[in-house]
Amino acid sequence: MSQMFDLIKQSAVPAAMMRSAAKGALSVPAEEMIEILVYLTRNPVFGQQAAMTLASWDEAATLKAVSGSAPQEVLDYFWAEINRRPKLMPALIENPRISEENLVHSAANGSREFLEMLKASPRAQASTPVLEAMLENPRIRPNEIVMIRASLGLEPAAQLARPRIERVELAVDVHAQGRRRRVELVDAHRAGLEVIRRVEHRIGIGRAATRSGRHASGHLSGRVAVDDAAQDGERRRAGDPGRGDA
Repeated sequence: MSQMFDLIKQSAVPAAMMRSAAKGALSVPAEEMIEILVYLTRNPVFGQQAAMTLASWDEAATLKAVSGSAPQEVLDYFWAEINRRPKLMPALIENPRISEENLVHSAANGSREFLEMLKASPRAQASTPVLEAMLENPRIRPNEIVMIRASLGLEPAAQLARPRIERVELAVDVHAQGRRRRVELVDAHRAGLEVIRRVEHRIGIGRAATRSGRHASGHLSGRVAVDDAAQDGERRRAGDPGRGDA
């Protein structure tokens, strides 16, 4: 530990220097600056600034630090999921100071991108616990499960693949049947609407005919009454009392 780092730990430097340290602006070697920044991330005053500085710190310098003899605190910081940088992860995975327990936990819960890194890692591929943990990850793909199980000697790849293919085929068939059923329901709905429209049309025609019949009947009754009145008038003029004198 350098004298500067020791003073920072003892809070024996002015606030202005602490602020400079949190910005990575001290005249110290890059690996030491990274160590100081990791330490400062726990500081209630300068922690946020230190974390921002680390997030944008030179990638080549950081990769050199995590690949070499960086303190365990530095390795643990960049291994934490919230602080992971993709280009640093292969070096961290291969670093024996990252415990197998950490590898196993991340293999079971890590992102799809992390699984791809484990697939490319000689250390991970040689570790039975890590491979078994990868099988538990919900983001693992069926073909990868086949190969991992085969490499572990759990089940031959060919025997494992066929049931999975059959399940996929079954799922596709069920999906297709569901789509056909939905189409049938839509067609039945449309047919029902057409029947309703036809019935309504016929009802409308019937109502119109009824109104027309009533109008014709009223017109005929009026015409008969007019004719009767005319005949009465003619009888009176002819001296025939007819129905009018009865």
